[in-house]
Amino acid sequence: MAKSKIAITIDQNLLHRLDFLVKSQRFTNRSRAIQEAVAEKLARIERQLQKNWRGLKEAN
Repeated sequence: MAKSKIAITIDQNLLHRLDFLVKSQRFTNRSRAIQEAVAEKLARIERQLQKNWRGLKEAN
């Protein structure tokens, strides 16, 4: 998969928490941690949207 470089602004507390996970070797680096977090959040949102859509279709 092709990757794109982006810049983000992040709350300092979140950055400290992120760095702790990287130092704890939960993630190989910040980029990987953020990429996985975004992918997980998007998957949750998409599942919820699908659930809501099915509910609307069944109500009609």
